[in-house]
Amino acid sequence: MRADLWITADETQGFVSGQNTYNDSTLLGYDFSVELRGTGSLQPNSEIEFLSTGGFRFINGYIIQPFEVYVIHFVSTKYQPVESSYSNGFDINKVLPALKYRIGWRQPSLSDSPVISADNKRSDSGRYFQGFHAALTIKNLFDSQENSDISENDFNTYLSNLKDDAIMRILNEIFRQPELIEQKLMYTRFGTMDIPIVNSGMFVGYIVNIANDYHYSTQINTATIYVDSDCSFNLYLFMDGIKKPLQVIPVTAKAYERTIIEFDNLVIPYQIGRKFYFGYFQSELGSTKAIREQVDVWAVTKCFEAFVFTAPAIENNTDFNHNYRQYGYLPYGLNLEISSFRDHTQKILRKTNLFDEAIGLTVAIMGLEQIITSTRSNITERQTKEIANKLYLEVNQAFATKDAPINPGLKARLADEYKRLYKTFFPDEKATSFSMEEDRLGIESSWFKQNYRQLSNPPIQTL
Repeated sequence: MRADLWITADETQGFVSGQNTYNDSTLLGYDFSVELRGTGSLQPNSEIEFLSTGGFRFINGYIIQPFEVYVIHFVSTKYQPVESSYSNGFDINKVLPALKYRIGWRQPSLSDSPVISADNKRSDSGRYFQGFHAALTIKNLFDSQENSDISENDFNTYLSNLKDDAIMRILNEIFRQPELIEQKLMYTRFGTMDIPIVNSGMFVGYIVNIANDYHYSTQINTATIYVDSDCSFNLYLFMDGIKKPLQVIPVTAKAYERTIIEFDNLVIPYQIGRKFYFGYFQSELGSTKAIREQVDVWAVTKCFEAFVFTAPAIENNTDFNHNYRQYGYLPYGLNLEISSFRDHTQKILRKTNLFDEAIGLTVAIMGLEQIITSTRSNITERQTKEIANKLYLEVNQAFATKDAPINPGLKARLADEYKRLYKTFFPDEKATSFSMEEDRLGIESSWFKQNYRQLSNPPIQTL
């Protein structure tokens, strides 16, 4: 169990007086209560509400007061929700916040300068964007905006978006190799001998074992449902060792029509376990019966495995008995399409400092390009115009020349950073060989040898 967390207004990062919200992504997945020291616990749904991104918000009009002390009491073990947003093999929802605050903006000392927000000033590395080029100043950026009446809040939004755009540009440049490893439909139907299943109050579906490696993730793309009458019920995703379901997905199916349900980013990465359960409670079907299809061919997979199973439902159909699982060969009106892909999320999160130089250079390039190409007319624009050619060379020049004997420009330096980052995350691999002597499984056994699959010991199949 995680220890209590004490937070103090205006001292704890992100907990600011005058606001009504505390955002903290490290709280994501925990059940917790909130106590105001000297007052008592705050009531959910009447005084506070919990945020899906981690943290809480006051909902009764209360505003955080200076130096108030709150205690967050944890009441359950953390589980990781599977909602995510993947792009090019990394979870944007995790990676972007981790990189966003590596470098910040210094507050200028000029009296007429806009006030930079705390988020934009935050620098976990101790480095600041103004240090990447002398012309990259807050005044130059503010005066080169298309909107001459831009407010401080909108300008801070611009600075935040500038960082986001720069980070995404870097990540998409580094992680652009094909990520998909496999995409499999669990079985193809035989086409005859389909049989309605008598409901017996069980939880039925698939056990999904995933690769025992942070660098690979599994995604459930679709579920095909086959029933004998129109009905609505829920699909559940459980993880071994976690009592509550990670996902509850309402679905509607039509009678004798193979209904395909598509999922958006239903990714199950390797976390604290590698065994997941996806299925439904038979009692939720009511009088409807799932149709058992005869299987022609089961899919052969590389980075995951899925087996049909049943288990007794318990606790008013909110859980099932994990110790009494039975494995069957035929499905229960449910077919899944599952894929696996290379997942770089953990690599990035553990090496965020390596991106500092690239982030600083990219923001500098994007900021200077805006300054150079500004359509505004003011004193800053006129002063910048006089050195526009020099700034252009400092951004774009690849190497020193006789006419412009200056160091390589920012883009050339950034290209070198890309090479360094690419070699860091994708080092040249030495050749690896496996002995095939007396190896009936052939190349597939290499996954077993790496403990990615239980190829040689699958669950016992019972009809």
